[in-house]
Order: sequence, then structure tokens, then C-alpha cells
Amino acid sequence: MIKLLFNRLLFMKTARLIFTLLIYFQLIDAQETLTLDLITEKFTLLSPPARQAALLYENAILSYKNYRKGFLPTLTFSFDPLNFNRSIKALQDPANGDYSYINDYINNSSSGLNIRQAIGKTGGAFNINSRLNMLSEYKNDRYSFNTTIFNVSYSQPLFGGYKNYRFQKTIQETQKEQSIKAYCKGIADIQFQAVSLFMNLYLLKKKNKMSRISIFS
Repeated sequence: MIKLLFNRLLFMKTARLIFTLLIYFQLIDAQETLTLDLITEKFTLLSPPARQAALLYENAILSYKNYRKGFLPTLTFSFDPLNFNRSIKALQDPANGDYSYINDYINNSSSGLNIRQAIGKTGGAFNINSRLNMLSEYKNDRYSFNTTIFNVSYSQPLFGGYKNYRFQKTIQETQKEQSIKAYCKGIADIQFQAVSLFMNLYLLKKKNKMSRISIFS
């Protein structure tokens, strides 16, 4: 009787371990046979905790890549086709001081192209831009153009440019290294827990088998 109760207890523990494994991975195919290699190489990497760790790792790497992209040249195009102004303006005659009113009906269009290159070690940035403006006076049926073919400028903070660059670089590289270590540690912990569950299940199955042999012998 005692052996029978012990056998049932082992069976209940085995069932709980199997249920724990199924809940832990949430993707085990019923037709697949659980093996240690299958758990460590496939199911642990596809389990919800591993997916969460992978998502945090990918976000950290993406943040670092965006930081590095900030030092690449950027090309920006701007276009403002409609800027209407229709109003009545009062003009004063400087000779006699009389006012006259005119109907102002214009549109100012503009387009521009800008290339920006950040200089990390100084904290400054080079800007090369070109711009075209078009003024349309509809009342007089007159059109005029104004263009800036080539303009080069450089902006630079007076203090702390290099220090801020070193500070931001250290932060980004440290966060990237920590994210790699955290991901590796997280996956290792998940694999360790999975292996522990698998080995406990294996030992309980062995004990269950031995108890059956002892009962029927």
C-alpha cells in the first residue's frame, strides 16, 4: 500500500513537471519527443522569457545604431509651394502725408537643399545648403526669383563640445555592452531552468519506473 501511494506521488510530481515544461515553453508540439538538445537549442530560444530578452537586446542595439547614424551625413530637401498673402495695405506719401491703399495679392514659394555633417569630437556641424525663392505678384502679373546657389556654415558650441561627445560615446557603448551581457545571461538562466526541469522530470520517470518494478517483483 505504501509503495502504491509512493508510486502515485511520483506520478503526480512527474505530471506537474511535464505541465510546467509545457506552460514554460507554450509551443511544444505534441508529436515531438522532448530531448535535452531540443530544449536547450530550440525551445529555450523560442520561449516567452527568451523572446522578451531578445526584444530588449534588439531595442538596445537599435538605439546604439541610431546614435552612430547621427554622425553620418544627412541630406534634407524642403519645399514650400504655397504661402499666399492677400491684404490691403496703407501707404503714406512722404511729401504730403496722405495715405493711399493698395491691394496686395502675392504668393511666396521656396525650396531648399541642405547637407549636414556632424563632427563628433568637437560637437559642431557643417551645413551646406542651396535655396530658391519665387515671388509671384498676381495683381501686376510679375514674377521674381531669388536664389542662394551655395552656402557653407559651421556651428560649434563654445564650451563642452568634446566633453559631451566623450560622455555620450561612453554611455552608448556601455549600454550596448551591458545589453549583450544581459541577453547572454538571460538566455543562460532560461536554459539552466529548462535543463533543471528536464533533469527533474527524467529522474522522476526513473524513480517511477523503479518503483513499478519493485511493486510487481
